[in-house]
Amino acid sequence: MTCPRAAGALLLLGALFALAACDNPTNVGDELVGGEDAGPERVVLRPGAGLDVDTARYAPETGTSVPGEIDVARFLAGRQEAGAPLGNVEATGYFDVGRIGAPSELDALTIDSVTVDLVVSYAYGSTSEPITVSLHDLAEEWEANNAPADTTFDSGFAERQTITTFSAAPGDTLSVSLPQRWIREHESELRTAGDTAFGEAFHGFQVRAAGGSGVVGFASSSTRMRVIYESPSGQEERPIARYRLTEQLTTVRSSGRASSDDQRALVQDGIGRALSIELAPPDSLRGVAVNNATLVLEADTAASGLPETFMRPTLEQLELRNGPDDDEGDDLPRGRFLTFNEEEARFESNFALRNVVQPVLNDAADFGEIQLRPPPRLVQVRRQNIPVPVPSLNSALIRLDEGHEPRLELVYTPINEE
Repeated sequence: MTCPRAAGALLLLGALFALAACDNPTNVGDELVGGEDAGPERVVLRPGAGLDVDTARYAPETGTSVPGEIDVARFLAGRQEAGAPLGNVEATGYFDVGRIGAPSELDALTIDSVTVDLVVSYAYGSTSEPITVSLHDLAEEWEANNAPADTTFDSGFAERQTITTFSAAPGDTLSVSLPQRWIREHESELRTAGDTAFGEAFHGFQVRAAGGSGVVGFASSSTRMRVIYESPSGQEERPIARYRLTEQLTTVRSSGRASSDDQRALVQDGIGRALSIELAPPDSLRGVAVNNATLVLEADTAASGLPETFMRPTLEQLELRNGPDDDEGDDLPRGRFLTFNEEEARFESNFALRNVVQPVLNDAADFGEIQLRPPPRLVQVRRQNIPVPVPSLNSALIRLDEGHEPRLELVYTPINEE
């Protein structure tokens, strides 16, 4: 048995997502008039006429402590200036490593070199030339699990002095050599016996933008550090200590006009920009029986004004979520999505939205602000499907121009009161 609150949530969602495109839209008031024995009627709610539409900000989770087990996990670094409607964005990556194997008697060995191995598995923005990023030491212990993209650290958390810089481009497999200066400064940590003791002594790296335009993502499962020692007397093979990524975080900052150019609204992962919708139906719709509800979100896929070398990965789904934490509206059920229909260039629901709208029209539920957000990735980890943050800057441009704006189409049956 479904409780009234849950049923209400389902009804509003159904209405918001089932909306189909309207070929001959009319004003709300014009469509609410029916005869005495009229059958199902149709009404379209639009921005300013039964539907309030805006953009909203939230802080997506981008930190995790199990990235080494997840093939799709990554961290981002780079800077891209794109102007409206995308705006400017800067991503900074943080990662720590743990020792997974080392030769015995570290104190008796001489360190020859240290390398950090990286694979570029994702790109956003300009790809005409490689970008330059810099590597920095982290001075303190930190916690990545469930950390959001707007996480801030105290001054000095990441050392100002650059360890090294390197270039990165889509598809690159990199082996970054750390300078001898860095090896001398960290020799005591690298010689620390015991994997746990090393983890307590060493805190990881920051990867930040240092030049060029574009953002890249580094695959977590391919991120490694190797400490290579000189061959002991009488041996040809050089001993190697191996380290793998243990935790990661991506912080994202955005600036510039990145939401509305009056024609399109930006929904984007990473920066945490969502589409906000509130249902504000006229009193004449209160109490009607909803037969069907459809939410139409048309997307601009042309990316006009962007060069061919600009990569703008697009969102394939949007998830229906409650608005801000201080919103006093009823809770929405989780796991309700809009899926992008490439042929129609619009997002469509995969559930009955009328089950969400009906309780609102019956005054049985008030969901307040509803946000359409990029959903978290679901991946297989230790035999469980869990939402794991996979940072991205994937986006959707929702059309706002007249005739293509977000709209909620209702097919309903008036209920005559004797």
